[in-house]
Amino acid sequence: MQIPIPLDLKLFLPYDRTMKDELFHEGQKIWLQLPEGQQRPAIYVGEGENATFFGGPPLVYIVLADTREGVEVELDRIVARND
Repeated sequence: MQIPIPLDLKLFLPYDRTMKDELFHEGQKIWLQLPEGQQRPAIYVGEGENATFFGGPPLVYIVLADTREGVEVELDRIVARND
């Protein structure tokens, strides 16, 4: 007989996914922050591969507005755009 062991899956996740999902939604206009302090307009697509499992930062997929190129970037490099 197996006894079910209750597991809190949050113990295995490096960050709370529901919190991140509230920051941006698919199709939202955003700015990509560049290292030189400049910004590029982009569109938020969704969450990226879970690099945080291996100690990396949370990643997201975006589409750059000027080139229509899809890229995966660190979550902290994007901010909401109001235009």
